Amino acid sequence: PKCVTENTIAYTTEIKKILIKNLIDIFDTFRLCSLNRLNNAIKYTEDNGKIEISVNDDNGIRHVSILDNGIGIPEDEIGRIFEEYYRATNVKKIEGTGTGLSLVKDIINIHNGAIKIKSPSQIGTHGRPGTEFLISLPIK
Repeated sequence: PKCVTENTIAYTTEIKKILIKNLIDIFDTFRLCSLNRLNNAIKYTEDNGKIEISVNDDNGIRHVSILDNGIGIPEDEIGRIFEEYYRATNVKKIEGTGTGLSLVKDIINIHNGAIKIKSPSQIGTHGRPGTEFLISLPIK
């Protein structure tokens, strides 16, 4: 299998689950998932764009919301966005491997959480539809 490098972490599909467990031992789940989502919001939002982050706790669940008014995700591709190595057709000129969202979803699933995506986002505008991610995880 092809080896992919993301942020100096190399892994193949076969050892992905082992890596995820090691990452969880090293990093706080919220920070890891939120930093990945924030990194994408920055990467896919043009100069003078908007990024909004909110965190709240409700009945033992922590909700992290990250909204931007960046390039957004084509509506017909939202269902594939969590597939390993998948990259939306509108991001081909922007560097990336298509592994971040897949890894984040796996980490969230291991922790009995959920991740939802909307595009356009609530703060999107014409020409800048944006994306909205809501990460929900039980508080330990």
